[in-house]
Amino acid sequence: RIAPLPEAIPAAEPAPAPQASAALPVADTPPPRFSTPEDLARATQEELKRIGCYAATVDGDWGNGSARALGRYYAATGVKSDETMPTEALYDTLRVAPEKTCAPEKASVPVPKKSAPATKKSDAPAKKAQQKTQKKADPAPAAKSEKKGVTCTFIVVAIVCK
Repeated sequence: RIAPLPEAIPAAEPAPAPQASAALPVADTPPPRFSTPEDLARATQEELKRIGCYAATVDGDWGNGSARALGRYYAATGVKSDETMPTEALYDTLRVAPEKTCAPEKASVPVPKKSAPATKKSDAPAKKAQQKTQKKADPAPAAKSEKKGVTCTFIVVAIVCK
C-alpha cells in the first residue's frame, strides 16, 4: 500500500552552485592542436620548406634531414638552440618567419669539369700504342662489314640539383 501525500509540499531549495575543487588541475595552456607527433612534424616540415630551410619531401617523419633543416633555420636567424625536435611553440615561430629565411642549399655533388680532347703530339703515339694493344687483346667477332679505325660513343652525363 502507498501512503497518501501530504497536502502541502515544501518548496525545494535551489541546488548550490558547483565550486571549483582544489584537487582538479586548471589548464594554463590550450589543448594541443596536433593530434599526433607526426602531424606536428609534418606541419613543422611544411613551414621549414616554405621558408627555404627544408628541401626534402614533407612526410611527417622527423629524422636527421628535418633536424638539419631546423639547424639551418637557427643559423639563418641567429638563434642559439640545441633543440632539434618540433614543438608547437617552434611551429608558431616558423609560421610568421618570412619566405627565403634560409639561403638555398648549394649542390653537395661537385660538377665535373669538361676535359679537352687530346691534341698534343706527345699523346698521339701513346694512344696509338694503346689502341693496337686493345685490338690484339680483344679479338672482335666477325662483323658484317669491316670498318677500320676507332668507333667512339658519346655519353652525356647530367647532374641536376634541386
